[in-house]
Amino acid sequence: MFSKESIFISYRRADTEGFAGRLADSLTIYFGEGRVFRDVGSINPGENFEEILQSTIMQAEVVIVLIGPNWLASEGEKLPRLHDKNDHLAAEIASALEQKRLVIPVLVQNAKMPLESELPDKLRNFSRCNAISLSDESWSSDLVRLARVLSLDISGSVKERRLYWVQRVVLLCLSVPLIFGLSRLGWDLEIRSFHDGIVMIPMFIAGFVLASSARWIEPSRRKWIWLSVITVIVGAIVIFWQYQTGEFSETNRPFEAQKAMARLCMTITIIFTLVSLSGFKASDRVD
Repeated sequence: MFSKESIFISYRRADTEGFAGRLADSLTIYFGEGRVFRDVGSINPGENFEEILQSTIMQAEVVIVLIGPNWLASEGEKLPRLHDKNDHLAAEIASALEQKRLVIPVLVQNAKMPLESELPDKLRNFSRCNAISLSDESWSSDLVRLARVLSLDISGSVKERRLYWVQRVVLLCLSVPLIFGLSRLGWDLEIRSFHDGIVMIPMFIAGFVLASSARWIEPSRRKWIWLSVITVIVGAIVIFWQYQTGEFSETNRPFEAQKAMARLCMTITIIFTLVSLSGFKASDRVD
């Protein structure tokens, strides 16, 4: 039902239901559809609640336990609900600990980690898990910090996966005119405007793809993407000017053809260099 490397959000509705929905939506934006499980909306009507929860925890790489100020509420009983053998929340955490999943307590509304003495025996190890806090005031930065921790076990955000394919498309599109240009350098051939001009199309495609994907790049490295796009535009203008001035006519000497191919290869090499400086490092921003 859910993909491998999924995130399971465990929470008590009376305590952190609103935060659970907000967190699930934010992590889905960051990691993608089908990688975040929350019981409400994740379990279809008529399905066995306990079986689905257990099987989903088995598939999950990370279990987030949301803890609010009423997480240990006892509702008038002497012991917190976690001590009830039928408590779903306790069963989820115990299952995650038993299966040695990465368990991350996430504290909201100034909640504190429970003491070992406040937990049932099967959850004693939970008190030793390192917690992360989320607050309304610093939700974006706190969420980025949590996402970075999760990325140790959940590979690839949505932006990282998109940039993986962008990188390959750009590499392919730039390699075609580069190989063509290099192959022409050693031949005494005249330039034919149509046949040699059409090789610029992959370069235009690479520029368009880079411009479209710039928003996914880490802001501090985004300038290299835009510089590469500018290089594509400037290179295209230069080539267009050469066509207009007749440098690409049928009667040109072979030397002129080789000089034009050298310009093309130099332009693509500059683009490759600029793109490589960006590293295709994805932005951590959740948007």
